[in-house]
Amino acid sequence: MSEFEAGIPYQNKLYKVKLSWKPNMKTLLEIARKRFLELRSRFKNDSSLFEDYKLVVNNYLSENIIERIPVEEENLNHNTFYLPHRAVIRTDKTTSKLRIVFDTSSHAKGQLSLNDCSHTGLNFTPNLFPLLIKFRMNPIAFVADLKMAFLMIEIYESERDFARFFWVENPGIDLENTGHDPKWLTMKQTEWPLFSKPTIETEININE
Repeated sequence: MSEFEAGIPYQNKLYKVKLSWKPNMKTLLEIARKRFLELRSRFKNDSSLFEDYKLVVNNYLSENIIERIPVEEENLNHNTFYLPHRAVIRTDKTTSKLRIVFDTSSHAKGQLSLNDCSHTGLNFTPNLFPLLIKFRMNPIAFVADLKMAFLMIEIYESERDFARFFWVENPGIDLENTGHDPKWLTMKQTEWPLFSKPTIETEININE
């Protein structure tokens, strides 16, 4: 943990982290491709779902959360990891009703998932009971949320091949030359507690 905290560079108003891998990581491609073909079939039958999904992907691109993989780098002979993804729809939301969720727990039979290949780190989730007691100790309680907190933590360029996913601008075209390389952590990565706490503490220390 001390080594991790000592190696969090701050560049362009973002913190940059390296993933903490376990050995013997394998490429996950076919499951992601199969899952995306199933998703693409849904797109063909539900144009409104596709348009909402596409809007989120385009927003990620415009906000520099993801980046396109150059054609010459799409089929490099080294380990890569393709993440299956799906839509989570919240009709009660007043703004973005659709959120893309990346499945880092997916794996082929007898193989490891991305979560299995990465160290989970320490559990920084506070115990709920003391929080409830503290919440009742004063007449007024303040709560806050860090907007897009994990999207402010950038993955090193050398490790973004482990966070690829498939996408098409048109559900009727082939998957060739359509990969995207997520530049940021995805919302189900088990390493996030390891990343977020020391990163947030670093930010607090900078702005004290």
